[in-house]
Amino acid sequence: MNAQATVPDMTAIATQSTNGQATQSDRIVLLFDLSSTGHHPVFIRYLVRYWLETNQPGTLQVVVTSAFIEQCPDIVALANSDQRVQFTAVTIAESEHVWSQKSLISLAWSMWRVFDRYARELKATQALLMYVDIFQIPLALGAKSPCPLSGIYFRPTFHYEDFADYHPNWRDRFRAWRQKFLLAQALRHSQFQTLFSMDQFAVPAIQKLQPRVKVLPLADPIAIENDETVLDIELFRQQLGIEPGRKVFLLFGKISARKGVLQVLDAIQSLPDEAAKQVCLLLIGQISAGERSRVDARLAALTNSPSQIIVRDSYYDEPSLKAYLEIADVILAPYQHHVGTCATMLRAATVQKPVIVSNYGLMGELARHYHLGFVIDSTDVSEIARSLMNCLEEGVEIGDRDQMKQFAIANLWTDYARTIVETIAL
Repeated sequence: MNAQATVPDMTAIATQSTNGQATQSDRIVLLFDLSSTGHHPVFIRYLVRYWLETNQPGTLQVVVTSAFIEQCPDIVALANSDQRVQFTAVTIAESEHVWSQKSLISLAWSMWRVFDRYARELKATQALLMYVDIFQIPLALGAKSPCPLSGIYFRPTFHYEDFADYHPNWRDRFRAWRQKFLLAQALRHSQFQTLFSMDQFAVPAIQKLQPRVKVLPLADPIAIENDETVLDIELFRQQLGIEPGRKVFLLFGKISARKGVLQVLDAIQSLPDEAAKQVCLLLIGQISAGERSRVDARLAALTNSPSQIIVRDSYYDEPSLKAYLEIADVILAPYQHHVGTCATMLRAATVQKPVIVSNYGLMGELARHYHLGFVIDSTDVSEIARSLMNCLEEGVEIGDRDQMKQFAIANLWTDYARTIVETIAL
């Protein structure tokens, strides 16, 4: 699917505000994020890009770590020729102090103090906490902010009881009560303006906690760029050594326990020989150090299996990932009790490939809503095996391709960035 994202020119909105406030051209919006891995660089990239491409008035101050500056030079480079976006790195000592904290409470307060310092020094008129989850305790206790603030909330779970296939125990119910209570207190903060929720289904439940605060659903951003490159799928299959007639199941990203890689390998081992002969599993991405020995043990146990398993235990770039997605028949996302969504489902949707996905929480709800593939109990090896078998059946259509397109379009990066920038601009 090809789609060209367009963004409006916002130069005209740089007008004098009312009530004696400064003009929008004088505003200083601070993005604060001390993480440099996972989704964090991606989310910052899209906001910087949108700010520049729409000619936003004022200055975007992006406060990050020195690790971010080193690891993401391409994002920092976006701002090199335009003073309307500026990157500031906290000191190494500040970063080390924050991440050395032994408890979530001390971590939250340490990070809040760093935020407070830079918001003051940079004279921020507004701030966006890129991961507000960690700041709930300071907010709940009324910590004074140098400026009005908003934030992105990633991990609501107290509404999971409304989802299908959710069977909470008493610990789950206690955590849900605790989360709801803490969030309600945090949203009472007099300077908090807007909460952006990465879970669209949580918005009504959150809004009930504090009607004063604006609560908006936020797209999980994905770029769908025009790409005229045509991949020779058969040639790429040959280069990877994929045997003819096999259906390709792809599991990619950082290969860790939460992604269900062990359960997938156990499921393949349990397949009848005739089914295993049709399977090719692609494991693409760096295997976490803590998981390597267990993955190796599972792979050794599959040495004599009729299945084919190809492992690429290394970093992959964006063009390589696109190629892997193109040759895959089914994308695997059997996360283990994962809270929130994941990029895997979105990447699969951009190329209209079905997924085998966990039924837990938001991932399961999105997969059911958009008919993305098989929604299963991913902790159950036998269910994974059955879904693999179902995928091998001839003529079986898995998921709804049109709905997959809609899911991808609903999460375009422009919608994500527009929602944030135009809301905090008010």
